[in-house]
Amino acid sequence: MNRRIKLLLLVTLLFAGFTPFINVKPALSADIVITISTGVQTTTTLTDMVLDFNTNVASGFTVELKESTWETQNQHDTYVTKLAAKDSSLDIISMDVIWPPEFTAAGWLEPLDDIFAETGFGKDLFLEAPILAGTYKGKQYGLPWFHDSAGLYYRADILQYAFENGIIPANRAPETWVELRDWTRWMLANDTLVTTFEGTDSILTGFVWQGREYEGMICNFMEYLGGTGQYSFLDANDKPIWNTTEARETLEFMKSLITEVNITKTHADGRMVRTSPEAVLTYQEETSRAVWNAENAIFHRNWPYAYRLSMDQPYLNGSEGWTGVTGKGTNKTFGFAPMPAKDSTVTAPRTSCLGGWQLGLNIYSEHKAEAKIFMKWLTNTDQQRTYLMGGGQLPTRKALYSDSAVLADANVKYIADLYDVFTAALPRPVHPDYPAMSKAIWPALHTYLAGGYTLNEGTAKLKIAVEDVLEAGAPAGIPELVLLALFASGTLVILRKKRRI
Repeated sequence: MNRRIKLLLLVTLLFAGFTPFINVKPALSADIVITISTGVQTTTTLTDMVLDFNTNVASGFTVELKESTWETQNQHDTYVTKLAAKDSSLDIISMDVIWPPEFTAAGWLEPLDDIFAETGFGKDLFLEAPILAGTYKGKQYGLPWFHDSAGLYYRADILQYAFENGIIPANRAPETWVELRDWTRWMLANDTLVTTFEGTDSILTGFVWQGREYEGMICNFMEYLGGTGQYSFLDANDKPIWNTTEARETLEFMKSLITEVNITKTHADGRMVRTSPEAVLTYQEETSRAVWNAENAIFHRNWPYAYRLSMDQPYLNGSEGWTGVTGKGTNKTFGFAPMPAKDSTVTAPRTSCLGGWQLGLNIYSEHKAEAKIFMKWLTNTDQQRTYLMGGGQLPTRKALYSDSAVLADANVKYIADLYDVFTAALPRPVHPDYPAMSKAIWPALHTYLAGGYTLNEGTAKLKIAVEDVLEAGAPAGIPELVLLALFASGTLVILRKKRRI
């Protein structure tokens, strides 16, 4: 076998491994089929909604739902593979809120400004943060579908006890960094309080959050940064700004949460305590929620999905447990509030990191007009209400947070408690290279929080990490395997053309 044939065989075999991901859309039959791709659905609600549309609304086309994968990163990479290959087989794609700038900069999304020019789709009808997340260079590429913003869960029964016994000065959720940190320290230093409220593991920790080296850690950081009035680690010219007073104070505060201190206030017994256990540096969402749901924490930072799960826990929903608090046994023992701002001097802080999903239109779709009809239907008020009440997905339309039908449903009326958190939501930096930047700063931020860097070393490392991504100039977000697949495809074409010469 000569060298040329060996090379052709090698490249052919290499490319063959990617063909399941890069599908060419077959010729359509007489009936037009619009495909929407989402993550795996945990209920049948969306399937039922698509059936309702096809039966009662669609004219001249039908919609097919294709569920992708549980893993968000795998879903992202599958989209990148298909879109980079100009694949038209997916008309509508559901996107994590951090993807629209990346996909738009790559030239893969169709602008949706014409939708927002129509009656019933004014941008002011939607929560502000999802609109901002779907905007890139003045145009709208993401249609807000359902929402997510993190907040502070707190044990209302513990706070009431602490207030009534003179341990903390107010009976409410902390509103500033100092209140969150110091109130927690004072409560943990009081042996009587700890003994009274220790959870199922016979312990009581203070504030649990997500400090593992992953995207969730960045979300925690962004919330504190937004609480200073600085909304990004990039300036208006997309240059990294890690050495500002606000960024430095944010980093110092996060580290102070884990720092052990000796509390000797007169209303406390006096002992060494930490606001947050060192273990938070290994926590993700579910790890921290396990501590919270076991009644082992006073405060817990997490997304709204934990609200429903907290209500399923008898102790937290108030159906059983300690009876010393007024109203206990009839009211839930926890609340949900915006994350604290730096202090009361910060105006318009954005303290809850934006999550959620948007709908995007594949620029290579062969049926954009039909796809837009379905996208508008799926995000109208009635369908967002349906998706909430049947599938638990939180709406992006403001009106539904005070909707009479929603508030009359015992299973979902709790969303009224979330509105103030959602209006303070902060999108992560809207930049096509944000996913790469985030991953680049994980090690430096985690090392700093774990005590491996000084503040000056940490800010320098974080700045360099972002600069390296910006200077690399590689196509944003395209995985190495996808580039390899596309290279292999091009190589095959070149070899075939050469042979015909």
